[in-house]
Parts: sequence; C-alpha cells; structure tokens
Amino acid sequence: MKRLKNENGSTLIIVLLVLVIFTISVSLLSFQINNMSAQFKKTEAVIEAKHLADMGEEYYKAYVNKKVKDEPDSVDSDFLNDKFKYIDPIEVTIDSEPYSGFTIMPAIDISEDDVNNTFTIEYEIIGTVGTEEAVNNSKIEIKIVIN
Repeated sequence: MKRLKNENGSTLIIVLLVLVIFTISVSLLSFQINNMSAQFKKTEAVIEAKHLADMGEEYYKAYVNKKVKDEPDSVDSDFLNDKFKYIDPIEVTIDSEPYSGFTIMPAIDISEDDVNNTFTIEYEIIGTVGTEEAVNNSKIEIKIVIN
C-alpha cells in the first residue's frame, strides 16, 4: 500500500507518454486520410478522362454519320477521302471542370476494302481532365453501296 501512495512523479511520465502516443496516432491517421483523399481524386480524374474519351468517340461517330447522311449525291470512296482524309484535330472543352475535354485526332489511317466495299477510318480520341489523359483508338467502317 505504501508503494502506491509514493509515486514520486510517475504520473507525469505516464501522462506525457499517453500524450505522445495520442499525438503520433492522430498525425499518422491524418497523413493516411490525406493520402487516401489524393488517391481518390487522382482515380476520379482518370475515370472521368476515360469517360470523356468515350464521349468523344460517340461525338466523332455522330459527326461522320451526319457528314455522310447530309451528302445529296452518292457517297463513294472519293467523297469519303475528300471529307475525312485531311481533317484538323477537333478539340472540345467541357465546361464542368477546368482543363477537361477531349481531342479527336481523325484519320490516323483511312483504308478501302474493294472486296467488301467498305471504307475504314481509324482515329484516336484523347480525353483530358487536368493532367490526366485517357486514349481511345477506334475505327469506323462505312459500307459503300454500289448501284
């Protein structure tokens, strides 16, 4: 019993030790939360860039479809070469986020298949959000009907 009453300052050491452990735990936890938040934002930007690239792909398909359907004359390989061979890159900015949008790099390769009467346009879409980019490579095949 005498030993418990005669602490001689050990309570101060115990309190300081508990404070140090608590401070270290809180700082490690806050560091972990900050890292998780940064990782979440980066992952979200990558996913959004991928979605923008997909949206750009749909945009370009609609663009090509409109050009072909709006042509009053018959669509042949000469028309398709003239319309799609030398198109400047199309850049579309989305207003929801700063530095977000997609760029269409059309006509990476345009080829004709005389056997199947198809005209193929290969293109690249780059979706961008901030510094994150996602790239989609795709192609459109147009069936040429010969009368």
